[in-house]
Amino acid sequence: MDAASYRGIFCILLAIFNLATTYGFFKNKKIDTNILYLLIGITLTFISLTAPIQLHGHYITLFWASETVLLYWLYLKSRIRIVQLTSMIIWAAMAFSLLMDWQSTYSDTSIAIRIIFNKGFIAGIYCSAATLILYTLAQKEELDEEYLKWSYKQYKSILLIIATILLFITGLLEIGYQFEHYYPNEGIAQLYTLAYINVFILVVAVTKAVLQEVEKYQFVKQYLFIAGIILYLISLFRVYPIQAMLLQQQTHVLHFSINWVSAAIVGVFLFKLIKWLRSAENIPDNTMNIYVWISCAIIVLFLSVEINFMTNLVFYSKNNSLDDISSVYIKTGLPILWGICSFVFMWFGMKYKYKKLRIISLSLFLVTLLKLFIFDLNNIPVAGKIAAFFCLGILLLVVSFMYQRLKKIIIEDEHKTP
Repeated sequence: MDAASYRGIFCILLAIFNLATTYGFFKNKKIDTNILYLLIGITLTFISLTAPIQLHGHYITLFWASETVLLYWLYLKSRIRIVQLTSMIIWAAMAFSLLMDWQSTYSDTSIAIRIIFNKGFIAGIYCSAATLILYTLAQKEELDEEYLKWSYKQYKSILLIIATILLFITGLLEIGYQFEHYYPNEGIAQLYTLAYINVFILVVAVTKAVLQEVEKYQFVKQYLFIAGIILYLISLFRVYPIQAMLLQQQTHVLHFSINWVSAAIVGVFLFKLIKWLRSAENIPDNTMNIYVWISCAIIVLFLSVEINFMTNLVFYSKNNSLDDISSVYIKTGLPILWGICSFVFMWFGMKYKYKKLRIISLSLFLVTLLKLFIFDLNNIPVAGKIAAFFCLGILLLVVSFMYQRLKKIIIEDEHKTP
């Protein structure tokens, strides 16, 4: 008939015919219920097949996303199980179609696509919104039912978590693709990707909407913070070469500022974790001591790295290479910074009467002095030697004075949380 372009219309007409037949049998009220369910299933099948037959690309995904919401709404009104099952099946088909859309959109970074207004991003946002609507619809119902061996409460929680994950992946793919396309082989995409992940974790933790759907969500929040910190530490192996390349080429150096957005958020993660540790109960002393040591080590490393990035950015020039700047910073800057950190740890250890912090402070002082005398005295500028010894001397005198004034507090082994 040379009417191949109307196959989708033919399919939807078959669905309408079966729906009309179902309605006629339903009004008759003499037909077996199983036959009604069979006809409803055939109707839903034809409706679902209309998308891949008539539409192309991400339009199939959008159609299925809309259909799964409509079917779930119909299920809530009719309580017909086959409608509910079809809604789940169509959602799975939607998810698979979305993966195909992402693969076709973001697989080749050499191709320019519209920022945000492209089929991969729109399909991802639409599917995330559809899943969120399913969660909203489920929120209105309180049923004592099970879904694939999940309780109704777990089912609702899974919907919200999946909607959040879809939203996260959609933004992650879009940011990574666009920056990799416009700034190829410069690592800028990785900086923005890291910032996006940290911002997303912070937003999820602050809003609490997603985490409250998870049992023991307070612990999940801490795990997210820990994951953000670990990701930050791992990324340092890549961030250092990126900054070096940007400074040496003197191109797009301003984009490195996004790194301090990530650093600020990681600082918030550290603060929140320390605050949680201070208020945590039922943590064994040995485990708490390990947490405190790790937290202090990460704080010192965090400050050392970020100040190093700042000194590289401020002092780099054609006459000052990164190697020279790093050498001076390691031999002069680090001893001063570590001495200040040690002093701060000592001050907090005395203020909160926490012995472990005082031990960490003295240990860091010892490491700083050993580093200074064993490794840093060779080839260090005279001004650097004077600055390092002067600052450390002042800090040691202050700490010694504090010990003498608060000797009784230090000797007493008081058991208080940091």
